[in-house]
Amino acid sequence: MAPRKGVDDPNMPYFFKLRCERCGVATKEQCVYMNEYVYHNGKRFNHIIKCKECKRVGTVELISGFGTEFTIADSGTYVPLMMFKCDGMVPEDYAFNGGWKLKMESREAIEVNLVNNEFEGSQQENGDPQPMVNNIKGRFTLQP
Repeated sequence: MAPRKGVDDPNMPYFFKLRCERCGVATKEQCVYMNEYVYHNGKRFNHIIKCKECKRVGTVELISGFGTEFTIADSGTYVPLMMFKCDGMVPEDYAFNGGWKLKMESREAIEVNLVNNEFEGSQQENGDPQPMVNNIKGRFTLQP
């Protein structure tokens, strides 16, 4: 399983919240795309947000080349999807969404929507065995 156009899909939406490093206040859910850019102090970022409490400006960059496709062998483990470079804010509460591609051994890949952290294909649309993704969870691992 991977984003529709691969792990570095520029059109893949990433949904998550950001917590201010200064005051600890969390934002509402944000949506960030690799192919959308904003500028701040002469530098390019994928997302900029100002903390509503302390007014600190936080930035997010999506860094390609670090994602891995999730396979059946990875079941029960975490695999890196994307690298987020954040300054002033800490990402949390990743939310899965649409835009995923599920590869199956016996047939073509299908597009799946993981908005509810699961997917169950219908026998009518997908045949036997019915494709299923469940108990999917995301997390952020902070790098020093």
